[in-house]
Amino acid sequence: MPRLIAFRFRCGSTLFGVLACLLLTIAMAPAAAVAEEEWVRTFVRFVDWPMSPADNVIVVCQPHEAVPLALNGVQIGAMTLQVMPLKRARDAERCHVFSAMSQREKQWRPWLASFRSRPILVMGPGSRFCETGGAICVVRDDATGAEKYRVNLDAIARAGLKVRLPLLRHQRMGKPNAE
Repeated sequence: MPRLIAFRFRCGSTLFGVLACLLLTIAMAPAAAVAEEEWVRTFVRFVDWPMSPADNVIVVCQPHEAVPLALNGVQIGAMTLQVMPLKRARDAERCHVFSAMSQREKQWRPWLASFRSRPILVMGPGSRFCETGGAICVVRDDATGAEKYRVNLDAIARAGLKVRLPLLRHQRMGKPNAE
């Protein structure tokens, strides 16, 4: 009987220790982490396309294997967002935005070349994304853990897009809600 009690105590304390570690990990995650949807809303708000979108609908495309963005029907000014999963890059003729934020480099790299010189706002994670042709990349500040973004003006110009000044002004600060 005492062995059973000791075993239960060890199991209970081990479970408690694991749960405590998990909670500490969650609590220590940077509070500055911004949802992918918030980045998309911010960037769309401050970018102009060469031609006005048909029916005032901005089509946000993402790889079909990515977790779907919760942006269908979201209003940004007079525009409505519509999310569309893509299986192949050549299916992107309706896209205004391509988000590879939740993808790793080997997953998003093949998409970048196909979007070059097309009026698509291509956004993704890490500075390598901008270095290899992405228009906007979200990077984590090593010192603070906060997410910030960088705008690749060459990629923006190649795509024929225009970025409004507030987006450029706040890129180093990482404010997702540029005024």
